[in-house]
Amino acid sequence: MNTMIRIWILCSLFLLGYVQECWQLVIKSVNVPATVKADDTDYVILDCDYDLENTPSKGLVVKWFFNTNEVAYQWIYGREPLAGDTARKYIDLQYKASDDPYTKYRAMKLNKPGIDLTGEYTCVIFTYADEQSASGSMVVYCKYPAIYGQPPLIYDPLCRFMLDRMPGQLSFYRYGSAIFFFFLSPSLSFYLLFFNLPFTVAYFFIPLFDCKRVSRQR
Repeated sequence: MNTMIRIWILCSLFLLGYVQECWQLVIKSVNVPATVKADDTDYVILDCDYDLENTPSKGLVVKWFFNTNEVAYQWIYGREPLAGDTARKYIDLQYKASDDPYTKYRAMKLNKPGIDLTGEYTCVIFTYADEQSASGSMVVYCKYPAIYGQPPLIYDPLCRFMLDRMPGQLSFYRYGSAIFFFFLSPSLSFYLLFFNLPFTVAYFFIPLFDCKRVSRQR
């Protein structure tokens, strides 16, 4: 009798494992643009294409997280999608990535993206039976004067410092509470500039000729 019970338990566990394997949710691809020019882009689409693969759709939720823990976007199956604080002024909540009722609101369409959207994005797909996630990073940049008008005082010493660097060299420059990280491209066409203030992260391209022009004028 005990032998029969053991066999029945083992068979049950095997069948349960087989069914769960058949129910596996699959994220087929995640598409997050690596770099976006803020003043020259009408919109970007962050897409998370998934397949339920026979997973029961009960409890289906799609979430996009911004920088690990901030919810940028959420769609609960059967309801309208919602936007988080950072993405709210950019996101098009009417955008549909597909005609499939189970995946139509899987993506975020961000209109006229700004530099505050720079960061890491993680899409998480939930059901009562499974959960999967995938991530990608996006840098939204713009030319420095496009935000601040005329180059500020920091522009001159920073440019002078950058012009002494070698192509391909990653460097940093401290000015007050700001730390500037930058990279001179091998083509000598521009620098990638990043500065970090206590509550601000931004990315800019500074063309090399702008640095030379500003340095000559001062």
